[in-house]
Amino acid sequence: AKDAGFLRSINLHQPDMNVPYSDIALFLHSKHMTLHYISNLNPKWSAQDKSIVFQTEDQVVGRDITGLSKSKWYQYSERVSYIRAKPVSLANQIVILTEDLFSACKAQYFLGEGIVCVALMGTSLKDDLLSELLTASAVIVCLDGDAAGKAGMLSILRTLRLVGCEVELLVVPEDLDPKDQCPEWWRDFSIKVEKL
Repeated sequence: AKDAGFLRSINLHQPDMNVPYSDIALFLHSKHMTLHYISNLNPKWSAQDKSIVFQTEDQVVGRDITGLSKSKWYQYSERVSYIRAKPVSLANQIVILTEDLFSACKAQYFLGEGIVCVALMGTSLKDDLLSELLTASAVIVCLDGDAAGKAGMLSILRTLRLVGCEVELLVVPEDLDPKDQCPEWWRDFSIKVEKL
């Protein structure tokens, strides 16, 4: 596994002058994100990789902010194939599946308690997450609006229905990601989720 090097906390309340806050904020803004949406995961800065690093119970990953890396996401370590936007059990929860961690974090920020948003870190459902989803009260699949996301949603829908999970699809507009959606879109969706 790759090493992220020395990490510095990205904290607006106790700024570290060695963290390029303006570059990070501009990058996040370009992805329809803010530091508020990711703050619950205590993001760190890797100067070595020029990436925002998330050290979670599930994985340690970094998101390149330069656009120069061969891959958007660096994977430093992996305990499981997915990343929860909040570190709680999936049992008896409504679980929302997204492709990437930013989409999961934004959904978690607006949807709050009783819901756990999970990043697949791709478009496929792996066996370790499938076994956890069997204990969820419901699963909502919300992948990106491109061809890969749509194909992934249908594959995941079939798999979850085959094993008896209650599953629904949340389709984002064509060629957009869940993280691209405005706060009002998420608030409208949260009203629908409350009825599940």
